[in-house]
Amino acid sequence: RLAFEGIALYPNGVMYYGDENRPSNGNPGGAYFKFVPTTLWSGGGAITNLNDSPLAGGKVYGLKLGRRSGNTDFGQGSNTGQGIWVEIPAASIATLRATTSTLKLTGYYRPEDADIDGKALAAGNVRFCANNTGNESSSRNWGETICITDGTLAEATAITAIPEVQTFVVGTKSLTMMDNIAYHPTKGFWVLHEDADGVAEGRNNDLWACLEDGADDDTLSDGCVRVATLNDLTAEWTGGIFNADGSHFYVSVQHNITGHGVILDISGWNR
Repeated sequence: RLAFEGIALYPNGVMYYGDENRPSNGNPGGAYFKFVPTTLWSGGGAITNLNDSPLAGGKVYGLKLGRRSGNTDFGQGSNTGQGIWVEIPAASIATLRATTSTLKLTGYYRPEDADIDGKALAAGNVRFCANNTGNESSSRNWGETICITDGTLAEATAITAIPEVQTFVVGTKSLTMMDNIAYHPTKGFWVLHEDADGVAEGRNNDLWACLEDGADDDTLSDGCVRVATLNDLTAEWTGGIFNADGSHFYVSVQHNITGHGVILDISGWNR
């Protein structure tokens, strides 16, 4: 149907995800999708049968940005701002990637991981941030981190919210090809994981901690700082996640030159 690396899964079963696809010969790159369960999850214990999962049935929607004049200014150039959710016909779900072109959804350069803004969720709102990884060596496309809002969780579930995409981190020749992303549950900053072309560019992949946007005129992070560096040019960071109080960060290193992956526990985050 599509390729995905990360999801933003909300407590009631509403789920957002991107298609890890690059643009090709004028066709758009990967789009972002939303799944809304037929039966929402309201808790009540463990699921022992997959048929009882909120993911067992529902509808899929694709993101199309551009709302001017009845949503007519969609297409190349409309990669930020407000938009609409387009319901994917049931017959097209089996070939979901193809709907990006046929339904003229908004495409990005290889959407990767996503994580939920916990502060927004605590207030009942939907905001998650995600990485579009770009292509460093071939195109000098250094990637980006975007954040997507979708109203309250109730509005997002009812498809009554106006979705909006804004750029959060702009890639540079130092912070390139951001791949995975993790939200710190108490401090509210974001950790970006690089999967850049280390061997081709002769430099290491890093972890970057990025502040939230503060009280200024833009919507960008108020600054990113490098917090960890791999000394193996072939390796990449992936799959990082904080524990509940933010004191430990568990992150994988893959494509290690030894041929063996490793999982690290990084502490000292001053929770």
